[in-house]
Amino acid sequence: MRVEIDFNDPTVWANMVADKTAITSNSKETLNKAIYIFLAGLHKRYLDNTSPVFPSQQEYTKLLDLCMALAQLLGVKKLKSLDSLLIAINRIQNRYSKIKLLPFIDGILAKLLKLEVPPKTTIFNAIQKCGEQDGETKAALQQIFGVLESTAFQHRLDSHPWEKWLDVIRPLNFGPAHTRTQQEKEEFDKAFQDHKRVFAYFAFMDLIRQQSLWMRLYSAVIRPSVRWIGYVLMREGDIANLRKIVHGTDGPERVLEFFRLEANRRRSRKSYRKKKQLSSSLPRITKSTG
Repeated sequence: MRVEIDFNDPTVWANMVADKTAITSNSKETLNKAIYIFLAGLHKRYLDNTSPVFPSQQEYTKLLDLCMALAQLLGVKKLKSLDSLLIAINRIQNRYSKIKLLPFIDGILAKLLKLEVPPKTTIFNAIQKCGEQDGETKAALQQIFGVLESTAFQHRLDSHPWEKWLDVIRPLNFGPAHTRTQQEKEEFDKAFQDHKRVFAYFAFMDLIRQQSLWMRLYSAVIRPSVRWIGYVLMREGDIANLRKIVHGTDGPERVLEFFRLEANRRRSRKSYRKKKQLSSSLPRITKSTG
């Protein structure tokens, strides 16, 4: 299927995203072609483009609507279940081998994982790894998380135990470290010991700066992709990967909760069916009237 469209033309692409004609079609081939072309445009704009740009919510909604419309025509019944999009995509890919929906999503996920990990996520993941014996460390990490989450930006040299907190986060990996010569290392260590509080204070001010910069550059840009992969597609294997880059409301914790609740519902339904089958196999006892 050869496509000659300038997907990088803003007007052409905007019109394509807004066009709902194929979604209301009753033709499998029309929808197949529409998905193929739209997917080619998404690939060109976001996977062939190495800059940190990702699909918008409107683009994901268009792709979802196209997939669901074609899946319905292909006879997929469970389009209201929790994993309905994954069911639809698998049926479409089995029927039309040229439509590579999951490889596209895998490409978006791989691109997300190439972004720098924000400091707040590093702290959040460290908190999750704390055991019962790490109560003091966990409390300090939670306080640090609160500082990174705050938008007050009114921290003074004496407003927090910066030196203690710096010792807590030193084992954590906040990205590639600057390689220093032995002389630079010795000079830094001496200066650090002489002015530990000042160094610790500025270290945290830099973490706050990094977090703010990351939020400004990436938070809104990646949100539709994170939500689509996590909430809509809902492949369990993606959760661990999403945890490396995001957390909280837009992160995978809510998705894991969905999986937990769905698993409980399935166990309840299975248990109910077993009890029903058992009760129906028992002989009926009727009350004697004699």
